[in-house]
Amino acid sequence: MIRVILVVLLETILVSCSALKQASSSSSNTNAVSDSQKVYVFDDISEIDTIADYSVSKVTEKVEHEVKDSIELAPAKVHVFPAIQYAVQLGAFSNKQNAKRFVELNQSKLELPLNVNWNERVKLFVVRTKSSPNRTETEKIKDSLRLKNSFRDAFIVIE
Repeated sequence: MIRVILVVLLETILVSCSALKQASSSSSNTNAVSDSQKVYVFDDISEIDTIADYSVSKVTEKVEHEVKDSIELAPAKVHVFPAIQYAVQLGAFSNKQNAKRFVELNQSKLELPLNVNWNERVKLFVVRTKSSPNRTETEKIKDSLRLKNSFRDAFIVIE
């Protein structure tokens, strides 16, 4: 039984090897023929753009010009921010009469005019110096006011 299986297996191997050899020889013959018969077809090209005709500067100019033409510039948006104003605050009062009395008592001690205004954020009447856009100038005013006993708690506010 083993002999029969070996004989059948050996015959199968021999037959398949010979078939493979025939197939490879026939394909090599067709490749030889097809290589010699290969034809390349090029369509007519109406315009040829070669870089060899241009100098580097001409190519750069052409590219820059095309890029500039393709970019649409949007109008610049200008954001206008209100100017920051600084003031020195000397006091805050719950009623207007007390704020005015503070100004009357202390205005003679100062060269700067004092203003009484209602501050909606803190819900109080505030006493402040005239506002200025210059932070450094306002710092100097605050420092000079703090030298006086009545204004030791003066501080800068942004209006």
